[in-house]
Amino acid sequence: MRKLFCLLALAAAAALVSCTSMDNEVISGFCGADPRDQQRWARIEAPADAEAYRTLARAGEGMSRPRGEEYWFALASGEIKYCVTPLQRASTVPERNGSNCDDRVGWWWIFRQTPSGPETRGVEERICLT
Repeated sequence: MRKLFCLLALAAAAALVSCTSMDNEVISGFCGADPRDQQRWARIEAPADAEAYRTLARAGEGMSRPRGEEYWFALASGEIKYCVTPLQRASTVPERNGSNCDDRVGWWWIFRQTPSGPETRGVEERICLT
């Protein structure tokens, strides 16, 4: 009986790890990850200076904060990706519904460090055209 319990506990732990990695892959897709891309973005906790990144993201486009959860990623080269996504598809948002395109809803900013601090090219997102 004890052996059965241990096997069940091990199976549950393996399933949890599998779900966690799948969630990271799904979230990465909403945040502009391309599985064919050679750069591998690793999920990270929000950096200590996360508010500086948020402020730059909001100021760069003069936009209000997009709705959704925040996710953070990093490259081995030191670049940081800040992503906001409600983890929903455009098919559930009629005004964004397009055809023949990736309909995941998300906004992301890629920052690189410079001597004067982080810089970004601005907001990126998928756009579906009909």
